[in-house]
Amino acid sequence: MEDSPSSNQNTPMPDITSISPEPIINNNVHVLCYSVKTTGGVAGAGAVIYNGINRKDVIWEKSYNLGKCITHNIAHYTALLKGLEAAHSLGISNIIIENNNYLIGKQVLGEFQCKNEKLRPFYQNVVQMKNTVFDCFDVYTVKDVDSRVRHLAQTAAEVI
Repeated sequence: MEDSPSSNQNTPMPDITSISPEPIINNNVHVLCYSVKTTGGVAGAGAVIYNGINRKDVIWEKSYNLGKCITHNIAHYTALLKGLEAAHSLGISNIIIENNNYLIGKQVLGEFQCKNEKLRPFYQNVVQMKNTVFDCFDVYTVKDVDSRVRHLAQTAAEVI
């Protein structure tokens, strides 16, 4: 049975290792959840920004049809960048990223190199934003992303 969008509201966040100088543990934290879905060769992405780690209030959400002939990892980087750009435009400076792509998470944290030339421009844009726009920036990878985000990505992938 699929979770409803509100079912994750009371789910505690897993332990997070901060890459910022100090751990993020204040009320100015926002959570960016994003995911991608491909249907019939068309990629869709969904992203949601929650106010606070308890995820009670959605302050921004959007779905994007990314078109055809886009790789899975490019779709993930595109969704991440769209969410980060939205966070920046909202004046957010402390952000936690939740995704379900291990490679992207490790690359953004600097634990893996980005060797793929097609991914490198996306990776460099994310790292530049991480280093210049946000005071605190953490990333963690989860097996299953927020059901609200999955729904946005699925809807976007079905738009032709």
